[in-house]
Amino acid sequence: MKIYSINTGFNLKKSSYVSNPKAETKAPTEKTQSTNLRGIPRAYISFGENNQITDKKRRAEIAKYLEYRDKAKDIERGDAYYHELVDKEINKLIEDRTHIGWFTGNTKIGKVKEVERRRINKEQYEKYLKEKEEYEKIKKNEDYYKGLINTEDIDVYEKVKQKLSESDSLDKKIAGYKNLKDTVKKLIIDPIQRESTLGTHEKLPPALLLYGPIGCGKSKLAKAIADEANCKVVVFPANLNPRKFVSEIQNTIDEAKDYYSEQKDIIDNRFNNTQYKNGNIEQKADYLVSLKSPRTIVIIDEVDQYFNPNTKGSSEDIADINKTLLKGLLDNCSEKPGANISSDAAGVTFIFTTNYPTMVDSEISLRNGKCKRSPVSLPDDNDIKDIMKFYIINSANPTIEKAKANGKNVNTINADQIPYNSYLKFVQPTKETGAFSGAGIESAIKQAAANYIDDPDMYMNIQMAKLLSSGVYRIPTEKLEEYKKEMESMGKLLKDIDEKEEYELLKDLDELDMTTERQKERLSLLKGAYEVQAK
Repeated sequence: MKIYSINTGFNLKKSSYVSNPKAETKAPTEKTQSTNLRGIPRAYISFGENNQITDKKRRAEIAKYLEYRDKAKDIERGDAYYHELVDKEINKLIEDRTHIGWFTGNTKIGKVKEVERRRINKEQYEKYLKEKEEYEKIKKNEDYYKGLINTEDIDVYEKVKQKLSESDSLDKKIAGYKNLKDTVKKLIIDPIQRESTLGTHEKLPPALLLYGPIGCGKSKLAKAIADEANCKVVVFPANLNPRKFVSEIQNTIDEAKDYYSEQKDIIDNRFNNTQYKNGNIEQKADYLVSLKSPRTIVIIDEVDQYFNPNTKGSSEDIADINKTLLKGLLDNCSEKPGANISSDAAGVTFIFTTNYPTMVDSEISLRNGKCKRSPVSLPDDNDIKDIMKFYIINSANPTIEKAKANGKNVNTINADQIPYNSYLKFVQPTKETGAFSGAGIESAIKQAAANYIDDPDMYMNIQMAKLLSSGVYRIPTEKLEEYKKEMESMGKLLKDIDEKEEYELLKDLDELDMTTERQKERLSLLKGAYEVQAK
């Protein structure tokens, strides 16, 4: 197993993210460290020699080793990797603040202020240095980690990931949206898979809010996340009466606690299980996949209905009770249950979906990172191509093959040879006909296949062009207007939160005497606004 070295050309300076380079401090002189009999610095090993640590601790160390092995190629790229982290954070801010109006052509691109860029540079630089320091410790003590590793642990872990990817991966179920899928894999799926297979305990977000227009696959994405993470899945009943929301959540949390404890015991005791102990890599991986994670993912579609007093069966009092309950749960629900943990700890992560994010109380959807948020927007050109190809392969071709086996004179489509760019003009949003969602493209391609089977002389490419150019499968303009207003309102909400963060940051910079004249003027303006609010 290879661990990569840090690029010797790495040269990041603190002056690249602060306005006062004189504040840079010198790195402390490296002290000579005492070593144990294996030549490993004692500062890195607080629990003694390899053969003296518990199996649980051993597996946790292996998990850490694997995590940083996966990061090695990134970390060795030095400043290039650091700048990628910065760009990713800035682009996410821009995406969050963009007011989307595809069919009007009046998209307002979000803006990121210079002071925010500096804050992001500082945060990501510190994050990078922390990762680099941990990586170098592991690299320096690779022999120690190799001494801990039973190679089967890694082989079983990678085989489990492979099996789940083959059967239940996001890529097999969700077309397009590559960046969004990568984000949720790192946020939820990877930590849960490591925890289930290697016995680690990783911090997971209590909730993820997926928001966007109808038909963009929010519910399908939520279910696919839970499947690849190999968790127990609880889907709230559709159109549950808001008055039953509290009891439904409490029952779900209680069941999740019991499930976590039972399942965790089974997973931890697998080394005493004859089937697991005597199995080969393949059999051990199959055993772990069959056990599932002890965690529960709770999917609540159209979560806004439980906080809207105008929903049937609701009232202002009921909406407030539901909000209060959920706010409290998000403090500890994702923690693993235990005697010293809050009674709300249940190994649960909620995935909420909504078409109306502003109806979800901001204290839930935006509170201090308790609820991560990801827009599931209308597909862009690249997404549209991926979605078309996905449904030609997974929907149209199986239908055509079945018809061909029944004697129809039809041929399957070579999805790699479709000139997708030529179809983009048919799916562009317009003010008159609305816009396509992923579900609309899926329906159009399914119907095109059915029409082609009924009339083989009218080739599939013509059928697709006819249906995609019609307005039948588009989101109507009035629905898009609703969505546009939601995104504009969400942008304003985020702007308010961003301004408060900006105010706090400028105050900190001012105390350090690091603000420019323009920043001082901005601080004075914001200070007046927030002092008035406080009064």
